[in-house]
Amino acid sequence: MQYKKVFEHKKRGFEHMLGIIIIKKVENGYPVTIEYELLPYSCTLEEVVAAMTKWGMQHREKVKAEMSFGKSEK
Repeated sequence: MQYKKVFEHKKRGFEHMLGIIIIKKVENGYPVTIEYELLPYSCTLEEVVAAMTKWGMQHREKVKAEMSFGKSEK
């Protein structure tokens, strides 16, 4: 059961880290509305997001094909 403790510890750390990057606002109602706001520190991720976007654009067709292939087997 040690892995559960490690997972919870890592999860709390990740959630704390997100708190300096993004704010999540939840408005109760029907339907529930969720709004995200980027905080100034999120700008430090600009190069990372740009690199991930570039990778996604370059590999879009392969990823889509793999995702549809996996659905057809279920």
